[in-house]
Order: sequence, then C-alpha cells, then structure tokens
Amino acid sequence: MVGAPPQQIGNFGGDTDNWMWPRQTGDFSLFRIYADKDNKPAKYSRIIFLTHRNIFFKINANGIGENDFTMVYGFPGKTTEYLSSWGVNLVASVSDPVKVDLRTQRIEIMEEEMHKDKVVSIQYARKEMELLMPGKMARGNERVERNDAVEKKAGKGSGVYQKN
Repeated sequence: MVGAPPQQIGNFGGDTDNWMWPRQTGDFSLFRIYADKDNKPAKYSRIIFLTHRNIFFKINANGIGENDFTMVYGFPGKTTEYLSSWGVNLVASVSDPVKVDLRTQRIEIMEEEMHKDKVVSIQYARKEMELLMPGKMARGNERVERNDAVEKKAGKGSGVYQKN
C-alpha cells in the first residue's frame, strides 16, 4: 500500500455508521502494482515497469451535472424487519443495553491507551469507530420505547407481547 487519506478525510464528521446522511467520506487506499516487461504481475524489483490497463475509472475534475449517472451501492449485513414483538423487546431491553455497556467500557480502555501512544492511536482508530455505535444503539432503543414499537409490532401479527 502506498497511501491512504488522512483520518479527517477518510472519516469526515466522525461518521460511525455507513448510512448516516449526509455521508461524505474519502475512504480509499492507493496501491503500487509491480509488473514485468510483459505487464504481468511480478515481485518487487528495483527495475519498475509501468502497468498499462485498458480498464480504469475516469475522474471528472469539472464535477457533476444534472442527470449525470450516480450509483449508490450498499448491502445490509442483517435485518430485523421480521423480528417478532418478543424479539424487538428482547433486543431493546436486554441485549442492546448489555452491548452498549460493554462497548462503552472497551472504548474507555482503548482511549486511555490511545492517548498515551500515537502509534497505538493509529492502530486502533478503526476499531474505535466501530465501537462508537453504542450511542446510536441506545438512542434507537429509546425510540423503540417512546414510539411503542413493541406494542405496534405485536398488533401487526408478528408476535404477541404483553407488558407485565
């Protein structure tokens, strides 16, 4: 790998979730590819040949215009859309609070070590961002309760739940 964007570009706005809008990130890496004189992959050599590819992405330095093609691609790792009311209640009131607490503790431990050493800070930056989701989980669980989501879910025939 030759390079990667500075953290401020690659993680613009401290975004911990791929689908928080507006999302403007520069998450890319630059790699050097070594090739032999026949443009085939080769091990590193002090004699470096430029690779020539017929396939590449064109970059428009003039920006975009109206009706330009835009592709947004994503794949959710999982969905809880079909979870029963019992399942929604279990997640919101039992498993997510435990996860939030554990992740919060992990972040505190990691940040303490990250503040001591810049190398450690760089090594754990991505992991720290992954662990920052507890705040979002907690807010989501507050919304579940505030909007009576469990009861509404039960009313749609996806499971029966009764508050005790």
